[in-house]
Order: sequence, then C-alpha cells, then structure tokens
Amino acid sequence: MEGQAFVSLVGFRFLNTKVLGISFPLHRNFEEVNLRLYVQRRDKLVLKRGVVFIREIVPRWAIATVARTLYHENYVSLPMEQRTSTDDSGRR
Repeated sequence: MEGQAFVSLVGFRFLNTKVLGISFPLHRNFEEVNLRLYVQRRDKLVLKRGVVFIREIVPRWAIATVARTLYHENYVSLPMEQRTSTDDSGRR
C-alpha cells in the first residue's frame, strides 16, 4: 500500500533451541522480541514483499553474540522476563 508504513513488535518464546545441532544448558529456552518493518517493491510486473528486522532482542549476551557471529543478525541482549498465568478459561 503506497504511502503507508507497517511496523510490528513481535514476541517469541524459543524452547529446546539448538545451535548447529548442539543444545547449551541455560540457553535452550528464552524469549525474543523483534522490531521489524514490512517492505515491498516492484520488479518488472511482479510485486515482491519482504521483512526487514531492525532489532532482535534476547535476554542473554551469549545468545546475542552467537546470532550476530554465526547468522549475521542484528541481535542485542537486554533484561527480559515473561509470565504465563492460567485461569478457569485457560492460559493467558
């Protein structure tokens, strides 16, 4: 949509994560938040769409360092926490 900007903040919970097939204690389960924007361009008559990741945030410096080094991603480490609660209707 020409002239409009779409930006989102997306939260994830990674579980049983492995790097190159290896699981690292205390680094398997973690939160991630990423700030992204959505882009599109015309290539001849074809509309191509994509996602640009502005920043990816994780709670542990080792995860951020590995992601930057191995995957060339724009990761930073910041303090984070998440909570899950339940009530009679299920999980919130």
